[in-house]
Amino acid sequence: MTTTRPAVNVLDPEFYVDPWDAYRWLRDEAPVFWDPVQKLWVISRYDDIVAVEKDGGRYSSFAGSRPHIDLRGDRSMINLDDPDHQAQRNIVARQFTPRSVRNHEDHVRAVVTEILDAVLPLGECEAIEAIAHGDHRSSKVVGRRLDEINLPQGTTIGAIVRHNEVLIAHDHLRVQPDDHVILFLVDKSRINEVEKLFQVGLTFF
Repeated sequence: MTTTRPAVNVLDPEFYVDPWDAYRWLRDEAPVFWDPVQKLWVISRYDDIVAVEKDGGRYSSFAGSRPHIDLRGDRSMINLDDPDHQAQRNIVARQFTPRSVRNHEDHVRAVVTEILDAVLPLGECEAIEAIAHGDHRSSKVVGRRLDEINLPQGTTIGAIVRHNEVLIAHDHLRVQPDDHVILFLVDKSRINEVEKLFQVGLTFF
């Protein structure tokens, strides 16, 4: 049994570098834990988590999956309750069957190899999701093929989520409005450059 209370801050990426003692303490000593830093409840035992997941009436995702941020306008799968959540999940799941995954294996291996070759000397990278807004006149990404986008150095597009469908990145794939673009960055300091890349110009308004 772990009796020494560890520092728990569940939205801090550093917490997940070595969380195992904290996980053990949470399960043993505080299975329903109030995180005073993030001001949210943490559930750590499996049966309790399953109970929460199944009780959408009491523990709703309708307001959004991120604490303290109103995401009711974002109808992504993670922000939906059943039966809408399961309906979207069923669509996405089709892209993750063994046969579907095998169809993308060579390309995925090539993308992963490219990312890891750049990351290995540094020991870390960052993955972010950016939403494409605007049109071909106001946006630097909308309407363009992936190989036409001037990405910051060390940045790779891994996939695009479009209307509940996961599209593995290919050079000929064009970005459409409201696409969710998954990017990997070797250098975290370039996140601001990615954010600026996805900003729309004044002509859009």
